[in-house]
Amino acid sequence: KTDRAPSDTELDAAVARYAPQAATYALLLEHVTGRAVDRAVFVFARGKTPVERVVAGEELRAAVEAVRAGLEFG
Repeated sequence: KTDRAPSDTELDAAVARYAPQAATYALLLEHVTGRAVDRAVFVFARGKTPVERVVAGEELRAAVEAVRAGLEFG
């Protein structure tokens, strides 16, 4: 992501903002492949050293289910 998140607190807030986007991608991949997605990895351009944050497990599953609740697949 190219979002500015200079502190860890701001980085955590950015991940929370982007979690629904990651969940949408995960849901679409699951729908197309029939395989569960177990994690989403965000890589933030933060200075010269990129920082990774992972959304996985119950956090990802809850986000995927929230997206699924708002959609209808035919």
